[in-house]
Amino acid sequence: MPDFRNSVFSFQIDLFRLLAPPLRDWHIEESSLPCWRLWWNSNPGASIVHEGKRVLLLPERFVLVAPETRFDASLVKPIKRHLFIHFHIASEAWRLKNKVFIIPTRAETKGLLKVLLKALPVNPDIAWVEPLKGLSLVCSVLAGIEQAQWSKPVNDERVRRVISAIDAQPGIDWSDAKFARLSTMSVGGFVRLFRQNMEGVSPQAYLKAQRFARARILLLETNDSIEKIAENCGFCDRSYFSTSFREHVGLAPALFRKQGRAGLIR
Repeated sequence: MPDFRNSVFSFQIDLFRLLAPPLRDWHIEESSLPCWRLWWNSNPGASIVHEGKRVLLLPERFVLVAPETRFDASLVKPIKRHLFIHFHIASEAWRLKNKVFIIPTRAETKGLLKVLLKALPVNPDIAWVEPLKGLSLVCSVLAGIEQAQWSKPVNDERVRRVISAIDAQPGIDWSDAKFARLSTMSVGGFVRLFRQNMEGVSPQAYLKAQRFARARILLLETNDSIEKIAENCGFCDRSYFSTSFREHVGLAPALFRKQGRAGLIR
């Protein structure tokens, strides 16, 4: 986690799902999503397996799954209330992958849980009753992750400034010249600096990866049209987006969404 003593603190969370239905069927194999997932169960009976280790979902803990984390899930006993939140953190400094965290409940999170469980209906088709309190719970649970677990921050403030701009608005028509102006450097100097700080990744490669990550989330978590998603993620039209997405992900956007809705992509 970066040192914020001499920096402007920016922390953007996009919340996609906030539900607390009963859970009677939960069997997943090799799940992996580009967004974070937070779970809490009212009673024992469900678990996930990540890298050979079984993690139980229990009332006294939250299970927090970072993006791009593969796991299996199983259920041996029905769950009365299964709180789950899907969200995305739009900041490189706060991004993790392929990790599962167990965060014990405490007084603050227990209070937020009580409010959410009372407000959220058991009908899984209804959500967004308490989005602000859901975000409060997400932040409180994230605060339970030890600082050392977070990704090593980018040291150069100029590179961090550009990364923050991309993460916040990946759909903008960014160019290396715009990045250079934002960093108050020459184009060539900034591109070299960016590569040095990002393990050889160029600014445009980073931008492209963020656009596809955002597109995957929107396809799976929203009902936005493919045209709208293409526009929001910085692609000139649906045709170019579909071709690029297929090359990057291996599936056309429509098929990716269809398989996700059918449970083949989780």
